[in-house]
Amino acid sequence: MDAPLHMIQNGKTIEKGSIVLVYTDFGKNYRNKKYYENVPNITKAFAEEMVKAQVKIIGMDILGPDAPPFPTHKILLGNSILIIENLVNLEKLLDIPNFEVIALPMKLQADASWVRVVAVY
Repeated sequence: MDAPLHMIQNGKTIEKGSIVLVYTDFGKNYRNKKYYENVPNITKAFAEEMVKAQVKIIGMDILGPDAPPFPTHKILLGNSILIIENLVNLEKLLDIPNFEVIALPMKLQADASWVRVVAVY
């Protein structure tokens, strides 16, 4: 059995409606072959904790939260938590105590879209 996760951000419990960014340091491989090999996964337990915390978006510096049959995707999207994949430069936010995340998707009639994501601090 997995140990319970304690979700904290800047020393505080994650608030309902938050955007959570997951920094794995794997994004440093973006745009090279390593980025598609041995990709870390976000666990179902983590996804379930995000559902309990009632976050609205999870962004990550990896190709996606999981692999087929996509259990983490199903947990998150099934609970209306959006997923932003392939983020870069998250390490630049590690020492920033407060910042706002702005995600600007293309207006498409589709299940997914390219999105421009910026952090303002």
